[in-house]
Amino acid sequence: MTPHQIATLDFVRSHIERMGFAPTYPEIAQHFRISTPSAFNRVEQLIDQGHLRKSIARRRGLELAGTDDLRAVPSSVLRSELERRGETVGALTGRPWRTMNSRAVTCAVDCCDIEVKLGHLMCRDHWRSLPWDLRQDIFAAHASAKRTRLSDDADAYGELVRQARELAAGRIAA
Repeated sequence: MTPHQIATLDFVRSHIERMGFAPTYPEIAQHFRISTPSAFNRVEQLIDQGHLRKSIARRRGLELAGTDDLRAVPSSVLRSELERRGETVGALTGRPWRTMNSRAVTCAVDCCDIEVKLGHLMCRDHWRSLPWDLRQDIFAAHASAKRTRLSDDADAYGELVRQARELAAGRIAA
């Protein structure tokens, strides 16, 4: 493997670990400051070498070769493995847990279990405890990340959400 291929594979791997899904070709191109066709060629070479797999049915269909798709593993098996390791599903933080059919989402602040509408970040009390400027920055960053679908914009939005969660938790608890 060439150094460029190794760097590309590392970027795809870290993006999947961090975001939960694969990067797009434009995101790979932006990260390495190369053209989108060059990014496509790098990924195709990694697919030909067997380091990556590509699912045609999905836009972000890159997968690491040799890893299992846990979506095919029954939930009971995953829960028992977590219990064996001493972890519980409720202990995992980050994005709210919900199934495709479930519409219940809780407030993003760790200490709050209030259900919020789908698409809302926090309950009304926590959201209103944030400074107006921060709320506007979150809206703008979310719109930008949704429009561009670039990892840098998603990271900026994630950082603002992290700040808001910490700030809201501190204000309500105090």
